[in-house]
Amino acid sequence: MSSHHRLFEAKWKFKLAADKVITWILYPLFWCMEAEERHEWRRRMVNGKDEMRRE
Repeated sequence: MSSHHRLFEAKWKFKLAADKVITWILYPLFWCMEAEERHEWRRRMVNGKDEMRRE
């Protein structure tokens, strides 16, 4: 039981670390974009599913 718990804990820590890395990489890129591109990107994220259904 304890080994399973340890594995779960390791996976959780890895996920947190991965999220942190992704955030540190993507946020600067995101904020370097022009404001219009940022708005378009956000709109696409929100409306992505609807656009996929339409095409």
